[in-house]
Amino acid sequence: MLNDQQIKVTVSIVGFSFDKETGLSVLLKKRPELPFKHRWNLIGAWPKSSELLERAARRAWATSTGIKLNYLEQLFTFGKPDRDPRGRVICVGYFALIDPKNKSKFDEKNKDKFSWFPVDSLPDLAFDHLRIISTAVARLKSKLHYEPLAFLLLPKKFPFSAIENLFTSINEREIDRRNFRKQ
Repeated sequence: MLNDQQIKVTVSIVGFSFDKETGLSVLLKKRPELPFKHRWNLIGAWPKSSELLERAARRAWATSTGIKLNYLEQLFTFGKPDRDPRGRVICVGYFALIDPKNKSKFDEKNKDKFSWFPVDSLPDLAFDHLRIISTAVARLKSKLHYEPLAFLLLPKKFPFSAIENLFTSINEREIDRRNFRKQ
C-alpha cells in the first residue's frame, strides 16, 4: 500500500548579527502574500526536488539578501502538523552568523521588505518562526561555551570589551570579568 502523505518541506534561516547598540539581532523579511501577509518571517525557501537542504538554505539566503554568511548550521526540524495553514509543511531550520560589517552593507532600499530586529524585541511573526528563533538563540548560547563562534559575530579586529559585550548580551546576564578573561 502506498503512503498517502501530502507533506511539503521548507528551509528557514535564522540569520544572526551582533553590534554594541542593538545586541544580537536577526534579519526578517516582510511577507508579501497570504498567509500572514505583511507579517515578518524568516528568510526561507522550498527546496528543489534534487537540491540538498543546506544548498536550498544557502540559495534562499543569497538570493534574498546577498549578504555573505560566516557560518551556517542545521538547527532542528519543526514539524507540528498545524504550523502552516496551507497544509502539512515540515521546516528544516538553520542558523547563520553574519559579520557586522556585512550586516551594515545590506542594501537600504530593501528597508520596507527586510529589517534587523533585536532578538529581545521581535515583532509579531508568521508561522512558528518565534519558536525557531528561540531554538536558535538557545543553541547559540550553548555553543558559545565550547566553540569559538563568538569571533564570527565580531570584526577581525576588536577590543576585548566587544567580546565581553557579546557574551553579556547573548547570555542576558553579567559575566565575572576575571574568569571570563582567563577563558
